[in-house]
Amino acid sequence: MEIPTNKRQDSDCPIRNICYSSFACSPDNMLRGLAPAGLEYYKKGEMIFYGEDPEQAVLIMQSGIGVAFNFQTNGEVMIIGIVGPGIMIGEVEALFHIKYPYVVKALTSVTVCKLYGPHLVQLVKENMSCLSQVVAAIENNDHSLGRQLWIMNAQRVQERLRRAIVIMANFRAFSGEDMTLPLTHDDFALVVNTDRPTVSRCLKRLEDEGFIQLGYQSITVSGNVRLNDIDMNFRILPAGGNRSLLVDT
Repeated sequence: MEIPTNKRQDSDCPIRNICYSSFACSPDNMLRGLAPAGLEYYKKGEMIFYGEDPEQAVLIMQSGIGVAFNFQTNGEVMIIGIVGPGIMIGEVEALFHIKYPYVVKALTSVTVCKLYGPHLVQLVKENMSCLSQVVAAIENNDHSLGRQLWIMNAQRVQERLRRAIVIMANFRAFSGEDMTLPLTHDDFALVVNTDRPTVSRCLKRLEDEGFIQLGYQSITVSGNVRLNDIDMNFRILPAGGNRSLLVDT
């Protein structure tokens, strides 16, 4: 198969050896040619994945936060979940013959590592040690829906927002210091399925609690927030670690 060209593809991946796709990017891997990888960059608001890809590419998120959703027959948007570093999206059908009819939108600036599905399948066949890494990335994708159900299981919008912020902080590898998330009130309204005025009121209450600080088209998560482990069914595997966090409410 001829490898599709991409104007945004980098010849050298600066995050090799620390990401899930390191097995494909490593220069000393003799199988590297089977699954060439390149970085792609998306601005806030851009669509990362449209539900299908003529190149049958899989995308492994390296940085940033996105939201996966699909459209119901009545035109309504159904949020599938928040996605971030370590999650594999795209044509996973090429790997397991499973079709996921969703689209992914960038909520922040996003970097993904692009692999070509048919080549990745061949790579896994040639080197079974790669399989666990691929499965881990896809498994974390499956947990996106579980995390979204956890968000929406809260009756109060304020608690939904708190949980959504916790998940996003996980993806940004929250380290106990103030962390700024470049998200607008409209972004949060999309994630928690409500209107902007309601989100604005609830975010103000979270600010009054000292949980966040509101900024211009952003919020800052307070470094004083205490975080505990969350149920492993909703585990989050950010790049560079495997912590799973939950606000102690």
